[in-house]
Amino acid sequence: MPFSRYDKVDVWFSFLEQEIDLVVVLTEQQEYLVYAGKDLPAFYRSHGIEALHIPVPDFGIPVDLESWQNGLEAVVTASKNGKKVVIHCLAGIGR
Repeated sequence: MPFSRYDKVDVWFSFLEQEIDLVVVLTEQQEYLVYAGKDLPAFYRSHGIEALHIPVPDFGIPVDLESWQNGLEAVVTASKNGKKVVIHCLAGIGR
């Protein structure tokens, strides 16, 4: 997750360098507020990057299946349209 203690390679700058078009945030709101210190979906949008927030509990499964399905469809559509997509959680091991 960008800006968190797990971000050892400046992930945010990698997003900019790679010209990412869509970021899907899987962490729950409380997690990104605590670990990144900011509202990540709003931050991405403020920098012109489309953002989807589809929270999945750590070591869990999606709770809102409709949002999950809509998010998957958005990722597939973006990819088919040549957009660069990133999906991230907190540390990359629990979701």
